Amino acid sequence: MSDYKYKTINSISSKKERYEITQGLYQSWTFEEAIQRSMARKLKFAPGTKWKAFYSDTNYQLLGRVIETITNRSFNTMIKLIQ
Repeated sequence: MSDYKYKTINSISSKKERYEITQGLYQSWTFEEAIQRSMARKLKFAPGTKWKAFYSDTNYQLLGRVIETITNRSFNTMIKLIQ
């Protein structure tokens, strides 16, 4: 499977992102670490609350793992094959 490290920066502005990168605050986690961290977070609001959303790429990480499991190929390889 993939050895890809999922990267995260808790920022919405490029200025803050540059600061976090230059200060060594830019982190990467394995798939398992990313899922554990996501599951440990408290919800911002109840599921199904109308007109509320909180961005997270966890579902994309899960989709990538499903694709890797089904195809027995890395997610990056599969993306290149469909382009």
